[in-house]
Amino acid sequence: MNRIHNRTANIVCLFLGILFLISGIGKTVACHQFVHTVMTIIPFGLSLARFWSMILIIFAILLGTLFFIKYFQKYASVLSSGLISYFLLPGIYAGVCGYDMNCNCFGFSDIKLAGKEHCIQNILLLILSIYVLMIRFQRVEVCRNEIKEG
Repeated sequence: MNRIHNRTANIVCLFLGILFLISGIGKTVACHQFVHTVMTIIPFGLSLARFWSMILIIFAILLGTLFFIKYFQKYASVLSSGLISYFLLPGIYAGVCGYDMNCNCFGFSDIKLAGKEHCIQNILLLILSIYVLMIRFQRVEVCRNEIKEG
C-alpha cells in the first residue's frame, strides 16, 4: 500500500510541477495582465505590484521545478499550499461579494475562470499539495522507524 501512495505522490508531484511551470511561464508572457490581478488582490501601487508579481512568478517557476525534479518535496508542498492559499482567499472573498475575478492563472492562455471555478481549482490544488506533504512525512517516519529497529 505504501508503494502505491509513493507512486501516486510522484504522479501528483509531476502534475503540480508541470502546472506551476506552465503557470509561471505563462504569466511572464502576459505579465501586465498578472500585474493587474495582483493589484486587484492587494491595492499596491503600480511599481510595487510589478515587483510583487515578478516575485510570485519566480516563486511559481521555482516550485514547479522543485516538484518536477522531485527535490525538497515537503518544503515545496508547504510553500505551494501558501501560494495557492494566497490566491484562494481573495477568490472566495470575490465569490461571496459577487465579484467576477479573472485570476489570469495561466497568463498567456485564454482560460478565464469564474469565481467559483477559480476557487474549486485552487481547493483541488491545495488538496493535492497537502496529499504530497502527508505522504512525504509518512515516508520520513517509516524510515526513522526502520533505523530505530535496525
